Amino acid sequence: MRSSILRIAIAGAIIAALFAAGNYVFKQYYSPLTLFVSAEGSAHGDGSSPKAALSSLSDVPREKIRPGTKIVLLGQGIDGMLNLSELKGTKEDPIVVTSGEDERASITVAPGKAGIAIQDSSHISISNIDIKANPTNPTDSEGIWIKAERTDVPNEDIRIDDVRVSKLKHGILVSGDGEAGFTDVTIRNSVLSDNRMQGILFHNAVPDSPHFSHKNVLIDGVQVTGTTGDATAEANSGSGIVLGNVDGGVIQRSLAENNGAYSSATEGPIGMWAYRSNNIAIRDNISRDNKTKEADGGGFGLDLGVTNSILERNVSKDNMGPGYLIFANDGQKSSRNIVRFNASINDTRWGNYHGQISIRGGLNDGGPLSEINDLLVTNNSIISSPSTSGQSISIAADVSNARIFRNYFEMTAPGPVVKLSELNNPTGARFCGNAYFTGDSTNAVESIGTSFTTFPEWWSASPTDTGSFESIAPAKGASAKVTDLHFDPGAQALTQNSPAAVCGDEFDATATDLAGQKVGDQPFVGAVRPSV
Repeated sequence: MRSSILRIAIAGAIIAALFAAGNYVFKQYYSPLTLFVSAEGSAHGDGSSPKAALSSLSDVPREKIRPGTKIVLLGQGIDGMLNLSELKGTKEDPIVVTSGEDERASITVAPGKAGIAIQDSSHISISNIDIKANPTNPTDSEGIWIKAERTDVPNEDIRIDDVRVSKLKHGILVSGDGEAGFTDVTIRNSVLSDNRMQGILFHNAVPDSPHFSHKNVLIDGVQVTGTTGDATAEANSGSGIVLGNVDGGVIQRSLAENNGAYSSATEGPIGMWAYRSNNIAIRDNISRDNKTKEADGGGFGLDLGVTNSILERNVSKDNMGPGYLIFANDGQKSSRNIVRFNASINDTRWGNYHGQISIRGGLNDGGPLSEINDLLVTNNSIISSPSTSGQSISIAADVSNARIFRNYFEMTAPGPVVKLSELNNPTGARFCGNAYFTGDSTNAVESIGTSFTTFPEWWSASPTDTGSFESIAPAKGASAKVTDLHFDPGAQALTQNSPAAVCGDEFDATATDLAGQKVGDQPFVGAVRPSV
């Protein structure tokens, strides 16, 4: 009897031990872990606690990372590259990279590497960290490099919040490969400063790829400043935020400032812009003091191959190039786009071929495949000063069905209000309900090389559908604020019978103007609804 009881007791102890061992193994290998990394960590640390922190990002054991794993960075100057490639979190339990509670941590990026590399991965959250260059090779490394090469795995749900990246090649680079790309990428509340190529770039690594690699992109509350550009690069560099090959993207409540100073390419840079993309909204942003040594250097842009997209409620100010550039070329037309309720103040300081609003299609090959088609430019306020030498609006080459409605142009610079050049379709642009103010020496229009002092002279000489302009008292010049950019129809020339009210039915009463007001049913001129 005692023998039987003893055997049962021994068996129970063995079962309990096996259960405990199994539970330990499960927790060790299947439960979410927290791994600690510190520049002060031990070479022998396993990352299980701050005292046992790993000493380099390269030492993080990838085999232990699973949904819900949290990688906590402690202190300053952590080296190595955190490689999160081919790792998968879940929507409920993403893989998290963040700082400890007591201090914001920083990564020092090794030359030729990236601070954080993510390839063919899903459900990853990065927040509350700084990523800085190694002083020995400051601009040859990437900040955060997100790359898709495979189409047989889900590449989705990458969240970046409160990250600062400085003095690297790109701040954040999101790269597709042919049909491969990312879905649901969010970048919020972050600062990208003094990087070399672009602050934020979404693109496809296959040149001229027709695919929309990336879908559902949100950039919200981001600042990109001091992106220098590369003086040796033949392609554009030095932009703030670029969405390329994106289907469904928003840039909002963000700032692009003082970018592009070293760019010497014959294209770009622009503060915020999109190319080869669809359904893009760039709204409620500021782009100012952007530069170039050669080409654009502007505020905002919808470039070649952009469709069904909108620029609205933005302020562009003191840029060397255009405030708003709409462009098509190389067999990639731009169609069904809208530019509305924006302000351009003292842009086109460079004085080259651009206007503060610049619409240019098919410059190289011409024809309908490279044209700007179905463009609405409405209710914008364009304010110049004598220090600028461009024009308020320029239209060139292949443009079809462009409607320039209810805009206000204050032009006290030497250039004309309107410049039309190289037009392949002389009726491709229609003007209606616009208002203007010009200085004494400003021509109203330069049309295919002929200057007209007044708009009536242009109308009588031109076979195009030039529509109508009304003279109006000026705003407050280059110092104008958003609240200044409305025009009182009771005190000025715009009345209920104004041409502003008869430009067709393309006035969206549900829209919001530059001052955040619902525009209401009565059409008006400029970016801000009048007070009466």
